[in-house]
Amino acid sequence: MGSNGRVEEQDIFGDEDFIFNMAQGQRAPERENNILDGYVVLDEDMITFKKVRILEGNMTIIMPEAHEVMTEEMSKGRYGAEDRPDVTYTFYGNDINFALSYKNGLPSEDEDIPGVKDLVERMVMRSFPGSKVIDSATVQGSGRTVGYFDFASEVYNLIFFFSFGENLVMGSFECYKTCMNDWKPLFLQMIGSMEDVP
Repeated sequence: MGSNGRVEEQDIFGDEDFIFNMAQGQRAPERENNILDGYVVLDEDMITFKKVRILEGNMTIIMPEAHEVMTEEMSKGRYGAEDRPDVTYTFYGNDINFALSYKNGLPSEDEDIPGVKDLVERMVMRSFPGSKVIDSATVQGSGRTVGYFDFASEVYNLIFFFSFGENLVMGSFECYKTCMNDWKPLFLQMIGSMEDVP
């Protein structure tokens, strides 16, 4: 409140940059999409997110509410009978997919994640010689080490790894290259939202 009892502009808006932009006739800054808000806005479409149990109910992740589990037949058609993921969640009529697989035969301790990420990255990129890695990193999040890399071939792919119990888990996100700039930040937020169920 001002000294005259009126609510001042700063009390209303609480953001000097916002007030300055409005005074100059400029648009307000774009809202930064954060899945923790429960929704994001992409191309004027609102996408709602919710916490979902994965890995036999032993972990949660925040993902789009309107997801479906890809059928076995669809998964075989998309990934092949031998190499298909253990489970694939799909949104927007299979335009965007999130897959998870247990990987036996690879080191599964937390400290092994950087080496596993580098090994698989080299193997995958040999299969896509015309593509280049966009980002490759090992990060700490939700009490675990996560390694990831991403690249674009016919579609955009973000592949990540983490240790879960005595298992190594490989996850992947894919979408059309035309929407990778919108979805990559959301994919990374989804990875960061993973939590063990007590």
